[in-house]
Amino acid sequence: MRPLLKLEAFDRVGNLDTFLNKFNCMARYLRWDEEDMFHRLCASLEGAAGQVLWDLGPQASPSD
Repeated sequence: MRPLLKLEAFDRVGNLDTFLNKFNCMARYLRWDEEDMFHRLCASLEGAAGQVLWDLGPQASPSD
């Protein structure tokens, strides 16, 4: 069983490159596929950063 890891939310206050590097490292370690990565990234965006999701609309997918 893999240890429980928690990715902090991103709200544009911190550094985007740092967040994305942590996100990608976690994705590799936990062997997320493209769909897992998309939904987990969506769940990690808050505030102004989360507005991107509203702009994509409800039919957004990993290929968008």
